[in-house]
Amino acid sequence: AAAVQRLQEVVASAEQRSVAALAAALEEGELAGLAEESLMEARTALRDDRRAEGRAGLEAAIENREIGRLEEAIEKARKVDVEEEHLDRAEAALAEAIRVKWRGILMAEPLAISAEELFAETSGILRMGFEPEFLAQHLLPRFADGLGGAVGPQALAQSLQGLRREFGGSLGGPEPGTCSFDFFAAMEAAFLRGIDAAAERRAAPLDSGWEKALI
Repeated sequence: AAAVQRLQEVVASAEQRSVAALAAALEEGELAGLAEESLMEARTALRDDRRAEGRAGLEAAIENREIGRLEEAIEKARKVDVEEEHLDRAEAALAEAIRVKWRGILMAEPLAISAEELFAETSGILRMGFEPEFLAQHLLPRFADGLGGAVGPQALAQSLQGLRREFGGSLGGPEPGTCSFDFFAAMEAAFLRGIDAAAERRAAPLDSGWEKALI
């Protein structure tokens, strides 16, 4: 009886109750062996409160615009089945926050990260939705230079081949995974110049094997 009363009181105090208090009261009721009909209202209230908490967390993270906070809020919201419309807004804010971060990295002179890190993130950068003109100005010249010698010709050739397979001729672009053919051609040309530059820096012989990666 005490467990039932406690549960009813917590459920009834909708404006003052916390998720933790409601979860504790529900657990107490379950341990006391209350019938399912006595627990149903509390289960529904707990589900709704967790979703409300998830929505509030998303809104706060969207306002904050910090990548880690957005990722954490989205993960928590998914666990409690927050409605897709709220998740979509948060995902869009996360994508924009990531673009803002990488826009700054790519525009920095000298490069704000190592050439090896940039090389590793190439596919992701192309899927971030940057304008082709921005990538042509701030990304392609780095590859045309062979990433300053940080990456060998064979690795560059293998990366280009992988990008061809991944994007199927629609490399980067204003929307993730889409782009004009002109940008794809420019990307190819930049990689090929970079391969030559990297080969020259390392005095790679013609039969070093990087050409085979482009077949």
